Parts: sequence; C-alpha cells; structure tokens
Amino acid sequence: MHMLSIKRQIPYIWKVTNSFLMKIKIIAFSIVTLAVLSSSKMIPPQQGISQQLIGTWKWNAFINTKIGQTLSIEVFSQMAVKEMKTEFRSDNTYTESKLKKGSTEFTTLEGTWKVENEATLSMKEKGDWRAAKIVKFANDSLVLEIAPQVNLLMVRENKIPGLLNVKPTNEKH
Repeated sequence: MHMLSIKRQIPYIWKVTNSFLMKIKIIAFSIVTLAVLSSSKMIPPQQGISQQLIGTWKWNAFINTKIGQTLSIEVFSQMAVKEMKTEFRSDNTYTESKLKKGSTEFTTLEGTWKVENEATLSMKEKGDWRAAKIVKFANDSLVLEIAPQVNLLMVRENKIPGLLNVKPTNEKH
C-alpha cells in the first residue's frame, strides 16, 4: 500500500520539483541579465525627425508631381521672391524668412511647429495649423507635400539654430 501511495504522489512531487527548478532558472537568468545590462554601455535613443529638423532650411524648388515639372522659388512666385528660408528651433518655434525681388533685407514671420507621427509637419503662425505631409526626409534635404500634387524641396543650409539672424516683421507672405 505504501508503494501505491508514493506512485500517486509522484506527479505532485514532479510538479513541485519542476516549479522550484523553474523559479531557480528564472532567478538565475534575471541575475545574469541584470549583470549584462548594468555592465553594457548605454545607447542613446534614436532621434526622431523633430530633433533632426532643427536648423535652417532653404526653399529650393517646387515640384508638380502630376507632370514632373520642377519650378524654382523665383518662377513659382512669379519673380516676386528671390529666396526663402525656414529656421526650426528646439523650442518648437520657427522663423520663415523671405527675400523679395529688389530688396536686400529678409522679411520674416514667426510661429510654432510640431511633427506628428513622424509623418506630418504642422506649422502655425497665428490661426489654424497648416499640415504638410513629409514625403522624404534626409539629413540634408526635406520634401514636403504642401498641396495635392505640389511638393516643396528644402535643403539644409546649416544645422546651428540662430544663424539666420534676421529680425521678425510678422509680414504675411
């Protein structure tokens, strides 16, 4: 009889033993993992587009995606604007500067910007937010869809905010 009761208890003893061994394995694995993680060099988190966008970007060209035509800023503005730049700052403010034909000084406006879901750049001067889809982003270039079938190519001018050095006039474009 005694042997029969031991045979009945074997599954229970096996479960308890396996459970105990499993707990020891988990604790040992946790200790080893903690030791490896604490001795390894910390890798900074990957920067999102918001951080990489900081700096001054020159408006290079407008692209009609339907017909594949590329227009310079001068041609797109019907020769009214010679140059445009946007400076994105780390405090999520921006300065948009425009050099009009026949002028030697930039006129500017300031506003707030944000990147949503790493796919949309939204900017607000006063009223509502204006959203532009980020079509392509590289370290030195940015393509925004500013209207259906119209993309804006921007090229990084510098990565150091504050080098634009123009006084805001809050004039509308």
